[in-house]
Amino acid sequence: MSTQDFFAANAERHLEEFLELLRIPSVSSDPAHIPDVARAGRWLADRLNAIGVPEVQLIDPDTHPVVEARWQVDPGKKTLLVYGHYDVQPVDPLALWISPPFEPTVRDGKIYARGAADMKSSMITFIQALEAIVAESGEPPLNLILLFEGEEESSGRVVTEYLTANPDRLACDAILNLDGAFPALDHPGFGVTLKGGMLVELHIKIGDTDMHSGKYGASVPNANQIMAKLAATFHTPDGAVAIAGFYDDVVPLSESDRAEIAASAAVMSPILEESGAFVEWGEPGYTAAERAGARPALDINGVWGGFTGEGAKTVTPAEAHMKLSCRMVPNQDGRRLYDLIVAHIEKHIPPGIKWEANYLGGAPAYSTPRDNWALQVAASTLADVYGVNPVFYRVGGSVPITIRFKDTLGVDTVTCGFTMPGSNIHAPNEWFRFEDYPKAQRTWVELLQAFGEA
Repeated sequence: MSTQDFFAANAERHLEEFLELLRIPSVSSDPAHIPDVARAGRWLADRLNAIGVPEVQLIDPDTHPVVEARWQVDPGKKTLLVYGHYDVQPVDPLALWISPPFEPTVRDGKIYARGAADMKSSMITFIQALEAIVAESGEPPLNLILLFEGEEESSGRVVTEYLTANPDRLACDAILNLDGAFPALDHPGFGVTLKGGMLVELHIKIGDTDMHSGKYGASVPNANQIMAKLAATFHTPDGAVAIAGFYDDVVPLSESDRAEIAASAAVMSPILEESGAFVEWGEPGYTAAERAGARPALDINGVWGGFTGEGAKTVTPAEAHMKLSCRMVPNQDGRRLYDLIVAHIEKHIPPGIKWEANYLGGAPAYSTPRDNWALQVAASTLADVYGVNPVFYRVGGSVPITIRFKDTLGVDTVTCGFTMPGSNIHAPNEWFRFEDYPKAQRTWVELLQAFGEA
């Protein structure tokens, strides 16, 4: 049976598998969902066993397991390592979801659920593509190592430890990262540069307890007000990061860099259109596309303190808290940026205020060489499937494992996926288009066959 006939005969079952995987609330950053993350890992392992993958194991099976599967076809053939993650972001704010995030719902040709776009669709369609190839040929066209992790959206601890301890076992000729997206509606592309990420949590305290604002509001500091004033010092009025030394290690954009970014921006939706924001903002001297894909950024991800419930409660808060993140470009170091942020806080926080900053982890940026053989094979394949040349674009988000693959295995990563712009990744009402599901299945088949023939 051909792969296309196999897809047609199993379309209903394949869709139900996707919905079943979406129903598992595999939120890796929430300890309450540890059993769900483990359940999702077992679900994938069972699915790979059902296909007939010879070796399937769960690493750290009780928490956030890594699913490692291996199919050694022929020692003389190339080995492709395929990476993906099955964990998802938290669903907050829940009130903004039109339908429950873990009850997949179909509306207007789209499947709405947390993880639909990021990235359970890519993972399940790849597995089904492998199943179709096995049904037709009995085995994949090259050696495969599948590495699916359950905490990309949080720490990445298990997969990092496993990678570090097993470089020989994971040796390969190319790496395919399924955690990609189309840069424009129906126009394929490859995220060739991924920003790094670094996370910080800040706590300030002005006293032992919240106080009556009428009695103490004019006499003691307000933790929320201090935090707000501190947050305002992180950027200049025109949008540049105001932390001393923040840009010191940034390599200036070359003319070829700017030309590549402009070429991809020409086919991509404008930032305002895709994001739903009302106005642009950011570091002056650069286009929105350049800022998004090739310039570092600092974002305040959350601020809280005092009373935030319904109604009124007149308190002077004793504590305030902030989470912030930096998106780093190549040559920047997260630990150095953390030290610069701490020095900035020390300079701007009022005397007598107790505070603590915690480094929550991070990873450097990563860039795929444009002449990488696997990237060239993948670009040619997608051009044949979609009838248009894919673009190479820069991604503002982070996939930390890519730089770890490079450092540990010495192999570059090709990032590809079928999520469309505006699919609400990490936001309420995340979606994946129905029509892209069979296209993804077929394209994974074509990519595997092309890698096998390379």
